[in-house]
Amino acid sequence: MSRDVSASASSNKWLTRLGVAKAAAPALERLEELEECIGEMESGSERVFRRLLQTRVTLLNIHNPL
Repeated sequence: MSRDVSASASSNKWLTRLGVAKAAAPALERLEELEECIGEMESGSERVFRRLLQTRVTLLNIHNPL
């Protein structure tokens, strides 16, 4: 989280120097929201993938008992 804050502060400094901080602020906020959404999707897809692997192993164990 502190990395996000420092990155955001750094971005704001550059935008202020370029004179577009006010115009770019909404776009920057939307990009940050998008980044968070993508992170949540990645986390969810990892859980789905792990569950699929667990299900596959279970089905293989049922099909080929020791």
